[in-house]
Amino acid sequence: MTIITRQSAGQPTGGQFAAHTRTESPIELHSDLVAVPMAEGGVRIVPTAIADEFRGVSPGGYNVVAAFEKADGSEYLVGLTKCCNSTAKGSEDGIVCRRCYSECDPMLGGPIELSAVAPRIPAPATEPSED
Repeated sequence: MTIITRQSAGQPTGGQFAAHTRTESPIELHSDLVAVPMAEGGVRIVPTAIADEFRGVSPGGYNVVAAFEKADGSEYLVGLTKCCNSTAKGSEDGIVCRRCYSECDPMLGGPIELSAVAPRIPAPATEPSED
């Protein structure tokens, strides 16, 4: 069992978290958040909505998710904005968040290479149950 603690009071929506034991499975902290174990130790708190597609963290600190599978079987990875955990798009003013339209880092305007991502620990594969 993994115990996640927060070093400041309140709901687990920010602050510093520490994992006391290591796990390979995400741990639900709140109905909207989950702690995902990272390959280099520690955990990353991500919204539950992106937990299955979450692949790691970019050098800029952005959550990286698999957007879709390419024809060659590899995943197309994109970084999500820090403001809304949304994808970015081009506009007249540069790269903006698709949700709130605030300006974003230009690196979010295209794919992210897996080699540049600090990876999560892959969730264990579940065996299909035999009924």
